[in-house]
Amino acid sequence: MNLWITSQSILDFELSPGDEIGIFDGDICVGSGVVDENSSNEMIVIITSEDDGTGSGFSEGHKIGFRIWDASQETEYQNIAGVFYDLSTGNEIFDDTFKGNDDRAVQLKNAFVEQIIDLKSGWNVFSTFAMPEQPDMLDVLKTQIDANIIEKVIDEQGNRIIFSAFTNSWINQIGDISNAKGYQIKTKADTSLNITGTQATLPFTIPLSEGWNIIAYPCNVPQNALQILASLIDEKILIKIIDESGNRIIYSAFNDSWINQIGNLEPGKGYLVKVSEDTELTINIPVPNNSRKRSGRSQRDSNESTPKHCSPVWDGHPYNSMKLWIFNIDNYDIEPGDEICVLDNENCVGVGIVDGQISPQNMLTITASQDDGSGNGFQVGNPIHFILWDESAQQEISSITATFLNMETAQQIDLQPGFEGNTDVAVKLFIEGTSEPEDEEITDIRFTNITGTQMTVSWRGKSDVIGKVHYGYQENNVITWYIAEDDRGNNFKDDIHHVTLTALSPESTYLIEIISGDEKDNNNGQYYQQSTGTILAPVSNTCQPSGKIYSDPGFSEPAHEDVIIYVTILGDEVDNPSSTASVLAENGYWFVDLVNLRTENYQEYYTFTCNESLIFVEAQAGSNGSDQMAIQSINFEPDQTPIMGTGPAHTIKVISGNNGSITPKGSTQVKHNASLTIFIQPDTHFDVEDVTIDGQSIGAVNSYTFTNVKADHTVEASFVRKAFVISSSADTHGQISPNGSIAVSGGDNQSFMIIPDACYYVYDVKIDNQSIGQVEEYLFQSVDNNHSIKAFFEVDTYDIISSAKFGGTISPSGSIKADCGDQLTFQIVPDDGFSIDDVKVDQNSVGSVSEYTLKDIKQDSRVEASFSLIYSLNDGWNLISLALEPETKFTAASLVNSINQSGAEVKAIQTWFGSGWKTYNTGAPFGDFDIEIGKGYNLLVTKPGQWKNSGNRWTIMTYEIQLGYNLVGFPASTFNKASDVTNKMNTQKITITKILDWNGNGWNHFSANKIYTDYDLTNTHGYFLFANEPLTIHLPIK
Repeated sequence: MNLWITSQSILDFELSPGDEIGIFDGDICVGSGVVDENSSNEMIVIITSEDDGTGSGFSEGHKIGFRIWDASQETEYQNIAGVFYDLSTGNEIFDDTFKGNDDRAVQLKNAFVEQIIDLKSGWNVFSTFAMPEQPDMLDVLKTQIDANIIEKVIDEQGNRIIFSAFTNSWINQIGDISNAKGYQIKTKADTSLNITGTQATLPFTIPLSEGWNIIAYPCNVPQNALQILASLIDEKILIKIIDESGNRIIYSAFNDSWINQIGNLEPGKGYLVKVSEDTELTINIPVPNNSRKRSGRSQRDSNESTPKHCSPVWDGHPYNSMKLWIFNIDNYDIEPGDEICVLDNENCVGVGIVDGQISPQNMLTITASQDDGSGNGFQVGNPIHFILWDESAQQEISSITATFLNMETAQQIDLQPGFEGNTDVAVKLFIEGTSEPEDEEITDIRFTNITGTQMTVSWRGKSDVIGKVHYGYQENNVITWYIAEDDRGNNFKDDIHHVTLTALSPESTYLIEIISGDEKDNNNGQYYQQSTGTILAPVSNTCQPSGKIYSDPGFSEPAHEDVIIYVTILGDEVDNPSSTASVLAENGYWFVDLVNLRTENYQEYYTFTCNESLIFVEAQAGSNGSDQMAIQSINFEPDQTPIMGTGPAHTIKVISGNNGSITPKGSTQVKHNASLTIFIQPDTHFDVEDVTIDGQSIGAVNSYTFTNVKADHTVEASFVRKAFVISSSADTHGQISPNGSIAVSGGDNQSFMIIPDACYYVYDVKIDNQSIGQVEEYLFQSVDNNHSIKAFFEVDTYDIISSAKFGGTISPSGSIKADCGDQLTFQIVPDDGFSIDDVKVDQNSVGSVSEYTLKDIKQDSRVEASFSLIYSLNDGWNLISLALEPETKFTAASLVNSINQSGAEVKAIQTWFGSGWKTYNTGAPFGDFDIEIGKGYNLLVTKPGQWKNSGNRWTIMTYEIQLGYNLVGFPASTFNKASDVTNKMNTQKITITKILDWNGNGWNHFSANKIYTDYDLTNTHGYFLFANEPLTIHLPIK
């Protein structure tokens, strides 16, 4: 693969002749180019070679890395990024991986990223995905410190960055900033934190300790929080997570799901995370449209609105917030706009504004903030109090009892909790009492003119509004309600209103509430109760109706003068009654002159027969019902028994089947030629099946009106349960049970099970085309409509991470997505001079295999290969060094023991101390010494063999060179030739003059003046360097 680079395409650097551009596959340099005098006009073409199995080239699909060596400054720059272009068209290519036989133009630039983090005045929780070159927190915050904006910073251990007046300086207990940690920070004003540095590499693993942690989000794009936390949720380790605004991700036992108020994890933000045990959280590379989605119930936070009555003592973001989840408010009609205030003594520390119905599925959440020492929140341990502000009534209610429940179990907390930071409790409120408004809208309620079939309801209304009366009767614990409109209408401010209720059932008790505009009076929820009278016989045997009316059944006081008497005569023509005559009573006495009585149309005289025609008398105590008058308080004559006439009556008999009712119920007496409306009301989940009048069907109607009644009638109604259909279906790779068109009777429940196929999961379930998320069971409760339910499924995917330690490669490598049930084969290839030490799958060894296949993948897995460096030991003296740093340090004795266990035999080991040897003889109880990295050692081998040493490639390249001979070793794969050593070490002048290598029979010599022949270096050997003066040498490692 050829990469074409011009000097014009190298941004942020001024390259000079002699500088080098290196191309890297991980830590392996696979190509390089040198800048010369012509590079300003010509391209630098860098040829790279693909790995042929020897580990000496790039692996296709690996990321292309760049490094620049500044020759004049002897400095290597690794934070280099490449932007790739098609060489022939100049179009940008969005692929930064190696590809065989490809040509690309490259623009190089500094790989530093800049992150701007906005901080609000007060408390924030921040983190960064950029690691600055100067990571000390005082350097990171220098701009804000110099501007006197910072008050303090706190990490998860409680360490501080804070100004001390005693030392007149800032104290930094935190040290360096970390991409894994979040930090609480309090500022005096809004500000922006600018951090420039190298970007954190994903996947990024964050260690979590049992209890509370403050984590970073080291990614530059948002990701769904529940998706990132899926492993912690599945393993039941996550307890909760809190952001700087007090939003939560928390499990709610009230709806058996995780509530996600946070949504996405955002760059620049930190998060408080509580876990039940030590664990790790991995932030993976964001994958668009990742099939492994997580859903959770979203829940509003009532603090988002602006309160009108309660003003918390804190603003901005809360400090160590406490969340109160209100799921029920009992004994009060809560309305949108009402406020629930949370008090610590007299201080309001949190407020919630009602914006809808409150239930366990739709809780009202209130965030309270802890006092940070400035009096701006609750004191830990103080009792929690609530007040209610009724916005419409403009009144405050403080007589409230709170019951606290555990969010995770929904069980009541026996000991009432006090305020505590970063806690969550569910709350049920009971409103114990309210104060009456100063001026009530509805007063002076009266029930008058009560007969067997009607009554008058009157009241005084304060406002200029229309009134109405809700009335009904209760049967089988079900109240059937009707509405009667105001007889007077509006334009009667602070005046009497009245409603006449008709077609009532005799001797029946009615429940009544009065509505005036937006106000209602239902007798504090108990309703007013008023009964109708009996059906009375007509007045007869007289030709001159007269009598006296009283205001009470005891006949002690005459009625007022505005009482109206109505007299109806049913004479010789039964089908043609007279019009009703009316007369005012005077001092209770009344009479009617029937001589000039006319028919209803007032066109003819009415014919009647004295003592034979029926006379019917009714009375009303004032046309507007303003006077009191008791039932049966009419005397036909002063010395006779009081009676009240209601006219000739016909009987309307109603017969109601089960599962419904007819109003009025039973048998109702109706005046001749009068009207009566019958209402047919099915019970919940039932329909009217049929209604018959005198045995003749009139269909499934809900009401019927008898007009001009002239005979008895019978009404009969039957009812049938409603029938609905639920259509259920499932997409491919799963099933739903039951499936198809399911018949459900009204009011019944119907459950469905959603079952994914093996290796698939429930991606979504839609009810009536509306998503309800990833549920595996759904219950339609009390069905009252047709519905549909459909399930969708997606394949489970797993993250397979493979890696190789130094000394070889594994392919494929990196993070690999694998579908459930798939298999994935890995090839493990050691570098020259190395062998496969071990291959581990999920920390379990599978041996030193060169190929391994993950079969039937059904979980995330990690495959790791390690390699050993092979030491070939000859008979006699052998100079060696440790090119890999072992996990356990060797001494001379333990090194000899390890080699001898491999089959070779070492009799003695020597270390050079500048002028001679220090020797340890195998098995001796004395003379042992430490084996150090960077030094060489002389072994006396009496039985040749091979020894394998595994470990990490060491990176410390500092040599304290003494005058004369020095026995040293080098990290594996650092130098190829003896001349490479002198070229790198003799940077100022020739100090290292000779390099000697023992070949088993004699010395290989190389000198800086090229007197002796150059030779290849071996990873496992130790070498004598001859220096003509002492010096300290630092060598860069590639």
